[in-house]
Amino acid sequence: MRYVARTVLAGLMISGLLTQVRSAEVPELIVDGLRHPGGVAVQPNTSHVFVSEGSQANASEDGAGRVVRVVDGQLQEVLVGFPLGTGELTVPVAVGPMDLAFLDAETLALVGAGPVDGTARLYVSPVPAIGAEPLSADAALKLPVTEEVPGGPLRLQGLATNGSALFFGVQTADGAGGIGRISIQNASQLSLVASYQPYQRLTPPREDVSRDCPVSLAIAPRGEIVAGLRCRRNETTDHQVAFYRSTDGKRLLQLSTGLSELTGLAYGPRKNASTGSYLYALD
Repeated sequence: MRYVARTVLAGLMISGLLTQVRSAEVPELIVDGLRHPGGVAVQPNTSHVFVSEGSQANASEDGAGRVVRVVDGQLQEVLVGFPLGTGELTVPVAVGPMDLAFLDAETLALVGAGPVDGTARLYVSPVPAIGAEPLSADAALKLPVTEEVPGGPLRLQGLATNGSALFFGVQTADGAGGIGRISIQNASQLSLVASYQPYQRLTPPREDVSRDCPVSLAIAPRGEIVAGLRCRRNETTDHQVAFYRSTDGKRLLQLSTGLSELTGLAYGPRKNASTGSYLYALD
C-alpha cells in the first residue's frame, strides 16, 4: 500500500492513502486504496487531485497503468491502459506513468513508465468530464523521446512545465542522467503533434553519473528548473538539488540536502508571502 499526502503548500508523494494537511492539524484522510502512485497533480480551477498509478493488483481491468481523479473522497478513472514499467524499489513493482502535470485546465501531460517498442515517450491527453467514461492511453498524443545512446532506450522520470516547454528527467541504461525538453509551439492546440518541437537534451550527461540522475522536477518562481538528483544506490545518501537555466540548461547552483531520496519537489509560499517561497522536498 502507498499513500499520498498533500499540504496546502506542496504536493507530496509518500508511501494507498491520500491525506490533506492544513497548518499543524492532524492529517485528514481523503481516499485510500492507491497502489504504487507515480505522480500527483492538482487541476487548475477545480483543485481536484489527480494521481498516476499502476500495478497488476490495483490498476485498470486490463492490468495496465492509469490516472485517477479524487472527487468527494472517491476515485474516478480518468485515463487507462498505460504500459507498465518496473519501479526502482527494493522489491520491483509494476508502476504506471511516473509523473504528470497540467498543461492547461483540461490537458494532462504524463511521463511514460517505460519504453514501448524501444521508445520512451510522453503522453498528452484531454481530461474527460466528471462522470464520463475514462479515455484510453492509446488515444493520447504520444511524443517520442529518443537519442543515440548505448545500452538501449532512455528511462524518463519527473515532469514539470513552465507553459512554454515540458521538462523531464532522462536516464540512460548506464545510469548517466540529464534533463530533456520538448518545447510547446502552439499552446492553443495541445492535442496536435505539430504544436510541439522534437525532443532535445537540455543538459548533457555528466561523467559523474552518480550525482546527476534527475527524478523530480519543479519550476522555481523566477523560472529556473529545479531538479532533485538521485545518487546511485550504496554510494552515498547525500542527494543534491540543482538549479538550471531553462533556456540553455546551464547549471546555476547545486546544493547538498542530507536527504536519502528526493522523490518530489514543489514550491509554496511562506506564511508571509512577501518574503518569497519555500522549496519543499519529499524524502
